[in-house]
Amino acid sequence: MPTLVSSQKYSAKGSGASGVPTVTFNVPTGHKNMMLMIWVFAERYHNPRNGNVIDINNSAYLTEIKANNILATNYLFRGLTNRDTSSQIYQSALSQMSYLSEANGLTVGNNTITFPTIRTPQSVADEMEVIVTLYENVKGTSWIGGRADNPATTLSSTTLTKPAPIPPIGRVASHFLYAADGFVTQEIPLILSSGWNITQNEVISNLAGSSDGAFSTTSGNEQDGISSILAHRYITDGTDPFITLSRASSTRVALFNTEILYLIPFASPSIAGNIYQDTDGATNINGAGTNAGGTYVNVINSSNNLIYSATVSAAGAFTIPTGYVEEGNTYRLELSKNTGTIGATAPLKALPSGWATVGENATGVSPYPNDGTHDGIINLTIGSTNITGLRYGINQVCSAGTTAPTIQNLTNICPATYVDLNTAHTGTIPAGSSLVWFNNNTHTGIALSGTQITQAGAGTYYAFYFDSINNCYSPASSAVVATINPCFVCPPDPYAAQQTWWLADGFRTPIHPVIIDFKTGSPVVSTPSTGYGNGFSAYTVSNGLGYEGNTTVTHPITKEFLFATDGNTLFRASDGAAATGTNVGGGKSAGEAAAVIPDPNGILGQSFLILGNTSWNTPGGLNMSKYDLVTNTLTNLTTLLPSGTIYEGLEVIPHTNGNDYWILVNTTDQKVKSYLYSKTSGFNSTAVSSTDVINLAGVNPSFIATCSFISWDPRNPGKLLISRHNKVGLASFNPSTGVLGTWDVKVSYSTGFPDDDSSLGYSVALSPNGRYIYYKVDYDKVMYYDLQTSTSSQLATINAPTGFKIGPDDKLYIVGYPSFDPGLYYYATPDNPSISTSTLPLLNTSGYTVPLQLPNNVYWGCLTCQSGTASPALANTNITSNPATVGDLIALLSASNQPAGTVITIHSATPSTDANKLANSTAIVAGTTYYASFYDGLALCYSPTTAVTVGSSYCYKPAVQDLGNIYNSKHGITSLGRAGTENENWPMVRQSAWSVLESKTKGLVVNRVRFNASNQPVADDGTTLVITNPVEGMMVYDKTNNCLKMYTSNNGGSTFQWHCMTTQACPN
Repeated sequence: MPTLVSSQKYSAKGSGASGVPTVTFNVPTGHKNMMLMIWVFAERYHNPRNGNVIDINNSAYLTEIKANNILATNYLFRGLTNRDTSSQIYQSALSQMSYLSEANGLTVGNNTITFPTIRTPQSVADEMEVIVTLYENVKGTSWIGGRADNPATTLSSTTLTKPAPIPPIGRVASHFLYAADGFVTQEIPLILSSGWNITQNEVISNLAGSSDGAFSTTSGNEQDGISSILAHRYITDGTDPFITLSRASSTRVALFNTEILYLIPFASPSIAGNIYQDTDGATNINGAGTNAGGTYVNVINSSNNLIYSATVSAAGAFTIPTGYVEEGNTYRLELSKNTGTIGATAPLKALPSGWATVGENATGVSPYPNDGTHDGIINLTIGSTNITGLRYGINQVCSAGTTAPTIQNLTNICPATYVDLNTAHTGTIPAGSSLVWFNNNTHTGIALSGTQITQAGAGTYYAFYFDSINNCYSPASSAVVATINPCFVCPPDPYAAQQTWWLADGFRTPIHPVIIDFKTGSPVVSTPSTGYGNGFSAYTVSNGLGYEGNTTVTHPITKEFLFATDGNTLFRASDGAAATGTNVGGGKSAGEAAAVIPDPNGILGQSFLILGNTSWNTPGGLNMSKYDLVTNTLTNLTTLLPSGTIYEGLEVIPHTNGNDYWILVNTTDQKVKSYLYSKTSGFNSTAVSSTDVINLAGVNPSFIATCSFISWDPRNPGKLLISRHNKVGLASFNPSTGVLGTWDVKVSYSTGFPDDDSSLGYSVALSPNGRYIYYKVDYDKVMYYDLQTSTSSQLATINAPTGFKIGPDDKLYIVGYPSFDPGLYYYATPDNPSISTSTLPLLNTSGYTVPLQLPNNVYWGCLTCQSGTASPALANTNITSNPATVGDLIALLSASNQPAGTVITIHSATPSTDANKLANSTAIVAGTTYYASFYDGLALCYSPTTAVTVGSSYCYKPAVQDLGNIYNSKHGITSLGRAGTENENWPMVRQSAWSVLESKTKGLVVNRVRFNASNQPVADDGTTLVITNPVEGMMVYDKTNNCLKMYTSNNGGSTFQWHCMTTQACPN
């Protein structure tokens, strides 16, 4: 409660500056909430009249009083001016109090009290008294009342009584500190009634000056001085504030007054709350009330001393009564099984055995959220009202613990279209608990189970450890975001198109390529002495083979080596011959110089799009040519992206639709961008998406394009591995939309030498399981970064490592320098690396060098069966020319619906299979039915069949003759000039004919007639019938359907109509 700390009095009299006292007051340290009160009492004589008012603003009080130049608040004053019969001021008096609190700027140490607006005293009869008092623990002050007897009085005493004020919460009337002053314009001691403690009093004697006629009716005591008194007290008997001010004289004086004010104590409210056994987690504090068998809420001040220890009832309630905490102070309220001695050091905080803290809430507002500290402590800054609703949540010790499960986000691995939530958990499940999953972070509702966990779809999930015995949970994990990327219509095989590596080092002379065949599951090295670039000119600016990036393409099913390219020159695998046509233009010293797309509009397995990255230390562009494997030609060279726009990073990724492709490049505006190559519309030069990939500052501009690498693996379709200069990281990628996420840098390496540091970005690799990133630092360290633990470790020591790649055998291959020339190292278990500084084994390449980079990836889209679902529409299915072999038969066949990329095959049965397929050398047996089919040699599939009959080419059945009679033909037309008896008796020798026609150079033209849709002969107008009464045996040529037609019956004479004669036969 308010307390007087110290006081001091000051006085002066007379005219001039010496008539104002010099006031310096020391405010000591070690006190708080202090208030400084400055009391001023003064009397002035005005001669001449009106000119000696105490304030320069002619105010009845001092308008400014300052402590260390901080303006004090003027609070109460009594001002008197006595005037003569002409209303001229001849005397004035002042009783004033101003105060300054810590909140308003009061500082410890010496405070100089000044009166900036005081008028310099003008009369030797002037007097001034100042009393300074300092109080602590003061919230504020208020005037309770005063009494003044003026302008002239002869009273020897004056009394003041006022009602007591209402105390703040937690306080009583006796906590008020009252202060009272008394003042009289007479140099006589003042006397206060009992109960008051005198703080200061002062009598100034001043007989100087002269009497004035005006005083005779007002202040008959002039010439003399003034007197003041200041007192304080607490009222403990419950009575109202009361004071009597007395003097031992009844001489008429100008002013005789007293005032009472009180200093207000800070409130001391009560505090109440509850302890709950909180079994449903830490989100909100609730449950059934408990004291855990015996607990206390200990109130601890800032000095770590115990202020109060509240016993918690069995129902969990506790109360800290009023009078222990004070408004404005901050206290620590600890829930503990221990209590202590009030005023002593706070006891140790601990809960009863078997109990643990769940959380706390100090708001008292539903739903009572946890404050997040889980420590059994509530820190409170006390206000002026009672505090209720504090909550502590505790629970019996839960084996689930108080630590949330550690988790990671999940993305499906195609072909799975779901994720297993349990694989997101990266921590250790506490003993006695299990891992449970909810789709909310409050574990409300029913926990997920079964396939809801093991085959979870896209969404947000939360993990908890759960103690089923105590029915309690750990805190919730962070949100697990499950992302389900669209899976491919035709999931690409990571190595379908790269079962062979062609490694040609165009920097060495003579060039001798190394070919590594992985078809058997292990690398088989060959070094052909001809073809494949052997003897090719060494690299020059305008000629020769590259010595860094390349691409090798193999058959996706048979794994047959098809071709290889360095992004400029191309070699066919079947004969090692270089392709003819215009080279692509890929940079010979580009880290990713080449990429290949199976042409979605061409013949799969025969038509390809070759991409060449023209970057070469400095920015380049992206070229594309079409390649035909059968003709071994490069054509249609085009520029997709202009020169000066891209760096060396290049990757091609198949679209999920199985037809289109994404082309990704590192552009000079410091981004990785995705471009669509569409089967429908080709290359779109407007990027679909991009992500920032910032260059390393300080890199030599002459080599700015180098050390840029982009890699994608269909086993992790949602991740794109990007390295640039001294950084490597992952960006999310959606193969369905081409959208790139932010490049999340995992490794950043810096030694202060940018050109050296930047070599990290030349080539990197991601382990098959997607957990480890392999990269290099310094000149010889092969490192790996664990994406789960976010740590880097050394894998091996290799001199000057360059290219990194996971091989088709799932081993890690690294180009390094075992000597002057580069060789190929390998690491067998990239999914499970171990820390080492040793070197790695070398692959035996028979002494031949390899390029600095390993082959870029190639992926096939959908290998749809090009054979189709239709049977061959053959021009002739009855072959009479007696072909000798199946190959001869195929040569005779043609189909109007043969799909591109297929050949016709002959089979002994239907449907077509590899087992019943006949080799081209198989002999044809006349009179046999064979089956023709379309065959796709890439997808290894057949169409439905069409039957083909192979018969004799002649009709050997003789004509029917009447040998007993002669039926000479009487009419003939010949172009051979032999008619008559002299010329072989022609035409009579031709038996049984109405007319004989004969020629070696002429043809018989049968009447040519158009037929309508109703199979009726019509005129050229398509409507008018031209043969209205056909008879059996009538024959014409149908020029609509292109066949010879006869009017006859094919059902024994039941019906007659026009029939095409299309079946070759030997009728009886």
